[in-house]
Amino acid sequence: MNWLREAINDSKTKQASSKRVVMLMAGFAMSVAVVILSVAAMFGADVAGALTAVSIPLAGLSGYSYVNGKIAERANA
Repeated sequence: MNWLREAINDSKTKQASSKRVVMLMAGFAMSVAVVILSVAAMFGADVAGALTAVSIPLAGLSGYSYVNGKIAERANA
């Protein structure tokens, strides 16, 4: 579980960051939703709309956190 603590710690203060916790929780929840919807699709349920509604924000969240993380790294250097 050390990797989890490293993921939520701010690199400057070494304290847990609420922004990082929220990003991690949101990403995990949406990822689980995508997996569940994909399994439902395999069983024949029509989940195209729901899958789109979850996948696009998940991609946006991932891109946003990556880009802003790189900007923050450059600002701290």
